Order: sequence, then structure tokens, then C-alpha cells
Amino acid sequence: MQKPVAPPLTPPAVPPKRPDVTPLVRDRPIEWPPPVDAIVLLPAEVQELGAALSANLLSKDDLIARVKAMTQISVDGVAITLEEGLLHRLKSRCFDGDFPSFLRSTVTDALHAFVGW
Repeated sequence: MQKPVAPPLTPPAVPPKRPDVTPLVRDRPIEWPPPVDAIVLLPAEVQELGAALSANLLSKDDLIARVKAMTQISVDGVAITLEEGLLHRLKSRCFDGDFPSFLRSTVTDALHAFVGW
């Protein structure tokens, strides 16, 4: 009786070496913020946005103008644009929910303190 012979050992398969792409990634300019292809809103979503902004949104220009107006205050015809972080922190300090009144009194009080009124 013959002894069974084991098949010859073969080395494990080595995956092919991947090319180094580091220089390609490093040299590519980074776009920030990343480009946005499109934002699509359904009619119900446009109505919801309009209700939240208290505005009648008939076009994308209406939406852009309304959002920009939310970040600006105007004093004697001088428009002052507030940074998003500042506006967010300011809104977080409005406890009664009436932000326009809160903003009006906060700005007035700060200007009174500044000029010594």
C-alpha cells in the first residue's frame, strides 16, 4: 500500500502592489466649501420654508434675499452683516422667543453702554 502524497505547498497569493497616489492627492487643489450640484425642494418644503421665514417665496432669489436679511441689521441706513456664529449665539440667549424685540433691546442697551447714555 502506497502512502498518500500531500500536494506541494504553494506560496500564498500576494495581491498586486497598489500605486502610490499620495502625490496626486497632495497636489490637487482642495475646494472649500465643496461644490453643491443642486438643492431640490418640493412645493410643500418651499411653503414650509416660507412660513418659517414669514415670507412669500416665489423664486430662489426671494429665498436668498430673505436669508441674507436674517443675518443683517441696519442702523441709520448702514447695513451690518452678523457672522453666522455670532447670530447663533445671540439667538441662544433669547429666552422669551421674541427675537426681534430681544435683538432691538440688546443692540440699544449695548450702544447706550458704549456711548455712556
